[in-house]
Amino acid sequence: MGEKKIARQFDRAAAREFTRAILDDIRALEVMIDENLIEHDVRRVGAEQEMFLVDQRGMAAPAALRLMEQLAGDPRFQTEVALFNLEANLPPQTLGGPFLRHLERELNDVLAAARSAARAVNAEVLLTGILPTLRREDLLYKNLTPEPRYKLLNSVSLSGQGGSINISVDGLDNFKGKFDTVVIEGANTSLQLHLQVGADEAARLYNLAQLITAPLLAVATNSPVFLGKRIWQETRVAVFERAMDDRSASQLARGVPTRVGFGSAWLKNSLVELFRDNVARFPVIMTCEIPENPLDVLAAGRPPDLRAMVLHNSTVWRWNRP
Repeated sequence: MGEKKIARQFDRAAAREFTRAILDDIRALEVMIDENLIEHDVRRVGAEQEMFLVDQRGMAAPAALRLMEQLAGDPRFQTEVALFNLEANLPPQTLGGPFLRHLERELNDVLAAARSAARAVNAEVLLTGILPTLRREDLLYKNLTPEPRYKLLNSVSLSGQGGSINISVDGLDNFKGKFDTVVIEGANTSLQLHLQVGADEAARLYNLAQLITAPLLAVATNSPVFLGKRIWQETRVAVFERAMDDRSASQLARGVPTRVGFGSAWLKNSLVELFRDNVARFPVIMTCEIPENPLDVLAAGRPPDLRAMVLHNSTVWRWNRP
């Protein structure tokens, strides 16, 4: 979901052209849905497992790049925003039968591979919502993964919030903190499930996902401690909302929607409504090369990759993301 191959140069002209490319992708997607060109009558489940890297004392270890060297050739792994995080992408399983057992086996396999690579660099892998031993000195720019996507996200979040990311949360303890890098988002890790469904049922099932989010969150809380403070049972919500927020104080006061949010309405007919909402509400903040017009690709009888729409969607963090 986090496209890494982005353009290094970004300006208003590039943003305008890329916005047009997103609209072309959305029109192409509508054609694909109308002409029944998207796979249907099958449901698959995939997953992303994020993990912390820690040292022998259980403290955050910025060892991701060294682990990636150890894991070279294993396409399941990729970096995350912080150097003390790693992500594994599990291959999809057909929904039904023993798919949960298969998913568990694959998860254990990637964890074994990550732990073996971690031990080679004197580190270990830990699964938790927020690392309880995380310190302020871990959340510095030096621990930002040095890739163009993360550097751009860092710049966008800081410029939008006036040069610093301010987090204020009242819980069992009160927390107020000011951070000068988006590495703060690396405080959060999770298991993210993906569900592939047919285009004709996608809107209904997306609404269902929205409906069950609150009770699922209530039974799956896993981050009660943040930088030594006892806050919410699920503090990742507050940290994520502010870490990736590009709104200024005046935009906050005017109620401008956030890129990190739950949503505000049910879908009526199609997931296309969410992609249109993305481009209407959230300005382009990064671009990539678009070699072909997706409508021309369709006319030639080939499936377009809808790369502009996918990249823009990866910069809008809905709790349930299409």
